[in-house]
Amino acid sequence: MIAGVLFNAGMSVTLTGNTIIVIRAADAADTGAWTAVYHTSQNIGGMTGPVIAGAFLTSFAVNVSGWTAAMPSTEAFHLVFAAISVLSLATLLLSLRVRDSEI
Repeated sequence: MIAGVLFNAGMSVTLTGNTIIVIRAADAADTGAWTAVYHTSQNIGGMTGPVIAGAFLTSFAVNVSGWTAAMPSTEAFHLVFAAISVLSLATLLLSLRVRDSEI
């Protein structure tokens, strides 16, 4: 429970900071559109992440003695980590291509 509180507190600070960056970068007339696009992309990411993780975790499930349901294998978690790492690297590379003057 403590880990969840700390994680959510950190995410709140991060997401609030990101929203402030978007608002400061937008012209006053475009603030609504910019924040809508930002929050929509945030929601899409929040929806697709668990779907991708769930696909790996269910596709690479193994039977474990003592359990009635199959459990995700170690390989499944490694693949989720690899997929997230690739997506994070791609996002980082894309963000490096954006010049400060474009923000």
